[in-house]
Formats: sequence, C-alpha cells, structure tokens
Amino acid sequence: MNEEIKKLEGLNLNNGITIGQGVTFVGSISARGKAIINGQVTGDVTVEDLQVGQYGVIKGKTKSIKMDIRSYNG
Repeated sequence: MNEEIKKLEGLNLNNGITIGQGVTFVGSISARGKAIINGQVTGDVTVEDLQVGQYGVIKGKTKSIKMDIRSYNG
C-alpha cells in the first residue's frame, strides 16, 4: 500500500484536461488547471488556463484567466 501511495505522489497531477482531436464531449468542464481543447466541447468551460487548438470547437460559454485561441482557416 505504501509503495502505491509513493508512486501516486510522484505523478504530476495538474488538475487539467485534454480533449483530443476527433473527441466529442458533451457537458460542462470546470478545472483549476489547464484545458487543452482540440476536439469539440458542447457545454460551458471554466478553467484557469484555456488553450483551443486549430481544430478545437467550444459550443458554450468560456471563462478563464488566460486564453490561447488558434484559428483554422480551411
């Protein structure tokens, strides 16, 4: 048991989420860390740091302290 706890303590858990390209997520996202959106989110996103990739789509309200939006011109 103690060895399992030591392994978990060594992980970098940043309270973030990644929605990859080709992934569709329906629902609200709320996280203290960073959200990287390269897929489609239908719902509100509330995070400290939001990064929307060139293929990322958010259909909902967004709220963040820091935001990086990349556009796709295709």
